[in-house]
Amino acid sequence: MRSRRTYFLLLLGMLLLLPMAAHAQNQCPQGQYQALPPGTPGPGRCVPVPRNLQGVALPLPQAATHWGAIAADATNGHFGAAHDLPSKRAAKEQALAQCRRDGGTHCTVATAYGNGCGALIAGDMAWQGFADVTFEHAKQTGIEACKKGGNENCRVVYSDCSPGQ
Repeated sequence: MRSRRTYFLLLLGMLLLLPMAAHAQNQCPQGQYQALPPGTPGPGRCVPVPRNLQGVALPLPQAATHWGAIAADATNGHFGAAHDLPSKRAAKEQALAQCRRDGGTHCTVATAYGNGCGALIAGDMAWQGFADVTFEHAKQTGIEACKKGGNENCRVVYSDCSPGQ
């Protein structure tokens, strides 16, 4: 009888700990979700669950399946890009390689984007990369940030998309 009681208490304790383990995987408070898919390197960021105008929760975004990246060497005016690749790492590597093939000697990744779009913006003082869900959003965000940074003559050097399927 004693062994049954011990077994029952052990099972009960495990069942009580199960919700805590599930919460530890998500690490976000209720009403939010982790913006980076589990297993993706980098700090996880909790963001609110998207809702429509009536307040109904929308489906969470899917993990990125198609990646793009833009690398630039602003000192020499060269850039490289990659799109529609299966991983963020592959997109970054291809963009850097293309930037170097184009003559860049100080190429760095300006932006990488998954299931979205990227834009390379040039201003008087700097080149910056921006990513968003559409061409227009990436360009608009980039131009606004460029101007806020004290640049004049902000312009789009390059933009592309890698939409998911």
